[in-house]
Amino acid sequence: MDKARELHEALKGVGRFGLQATIIAAEVISVDGESCKVKVKDLELSDVRLKATINGEANKILALPKVGSTVLIGSLTGDMRDLCVLRIDEVERLQYEQEGLKIEVDSITKKVSIENDSVSLKSLFDDLADIIKTLKLFTANGPTNGLLPDSLLKVTEFESNYNLLLK
Repeated sequence: MDKARELHEALKGVGRFGLQATIIAAEVISVDGESCKVKVKDLELSDVRLKATINGEANKILALPKVGSTVLIGSLTGDMRDLCVLRIDEVERLQYEQEGLKIEVDSITKKVSIENDSVSLKSLFDDLADIIKTLKLFTANGPTNGLLPDSLLKVTEFESNYNLLLK
């Protein structure tokens, strides 16, 4: 039996009163780019879209489901090639890209990335920490030799903390 027929058979009786369901629950097996592989009963389906079209375009909002979680999938045409994720129970990563602005929230690394075509938030904080660490001031006795140990400790703490949050 071909996959389309297997899917049709798997969908029979899922809906109310034995009607064919067009929206069904599935388990996420893997995620690859803008698509994922899911399992409906014992049937594995690949190339299920995570957004309306898989086109590699940079402008997008993409929610990547956690492997092993449940998603709702459906097809407006009834064709297996048109399967799309409609709802996600557990999101592992969010990606937003629009006109060069990129924002990513990653629950695995527990970090956030914000950047555009020119700079990232992490690189700005890295630069700020370097500026503060090497800061020298002119005094009546000449230039200072850098930060006092307690100030340097605070800058190092600041650097450690933002590295825990930013990618």
